Amino acid sequence: MKKHLFILSIIILAFPAFLHAGWSWQNPYPQANELNDIFFVDANRGWAVGDSGTIIYSQDSGNSWDLQYAGLTQLNAVWFTDWDHGWIVGEN
Repeated sequence: MKKHLFILSIIILAFPAFLHAGWSWQNPYPQANELNDIFFVDANRGWAVGDSGTIIYSQDSGNSWDLQYAGLTQLNAVWFTDWDHGWIVGEN
């Protein structure tokens, strides 16, 4: 009986590790920080900024996002005049 309980304990403890083996970040993708502002220059290209220096940008109307980090504590606002010129305001 003790042997069966031991084996059952091992299975119960090991099973969650098998479940997590194939996990990847899905939502919110591509990052998990809170976003504080978003700005699109045109129908396709835009940026979003947020906590932990998060900057994400899209070139396909927000269907996919590329991630950057500014190395700051928090980014509060983003505004661009065109694809090449813009401002991001943050703290620290």
